[in-house]
Amino acid sequence: MSINLVLPNENQQVIPQHISVLQYNILAGNLATPKHFPYVKPKHLDWENRRDVIIENIHVLGYLPSIIFMEELDQYWSFWKNKMDELGYDSVYLKRPSLNISSWSGRFKHDGCGIFFLKSKFKLLEEISWIYEDIHDRVALVAALKIIETEQIIVVGNTHLYWNSKKLEDQFKELQEFETAVDTMIDLVTEKYHIDAVPVILGGDFNNGPNSEIYQCALYNIGIF
Repeated sequence: MSINLVLPNENQQVIPQHISVLQYNILAGNLATPKHFPYVKPKHLDWENRRDVIIENIHVLGYLPSIIFMEELDQYWSFWKNKMDELGYDSVYLKRPSLNISSWSGRFKHDGCGIFFLKSKFKLLEEISWIYEDIHDRVALVAALKIIETEQIIVVGNTHLYWNSKKLEDQFKELQEFETAVDTMIDLVTEKYHIDAVPVILGGDFNNGPNSEIYQCALYNIGIF
């Protein structure tokens, strides 16, 4: 996905900024099991095979996206941080807590949310790690980035809502907390860096479709999409 931002620089001249965004739930390695996916060949669930395919999928685009949102991101410290650094990305990461037992991911959570951004294009200014107050051990990650070329600031955020699309109440509560996390960052940035407004780019796995109430709420009430 490509986004064009029009931002005023310090001389109040309008400068269009082209930012490309890749959104990717990569399926955590500990969740890629025959129990969860009985009709998938084991070789396609193998972590080392899948991680190579994920990297290949990024390369096949023909360009490096400005920002990459990843959900179900595990192996961050042992693989993804260094690998993406080699590709030219800095990053922030938040692992899910292991406070509750879930039918899908069990007691111990190995995955979380990550935001990768090109080092040549952005500098990290601030980040907020947000753990939702529910029984699903879900999180949100929000960062403030400065565009190096223009010194303009943007806010980016990533989350992964509860998997059960029928439990809208749970998803709505998480979505509202996501909004709160983003608003907290906007307030921080506008006050600390003395700016009136800041563009926001949000991604995530919302575990629902475009006809769902979750999507409509995000689109019209919160303005996520």
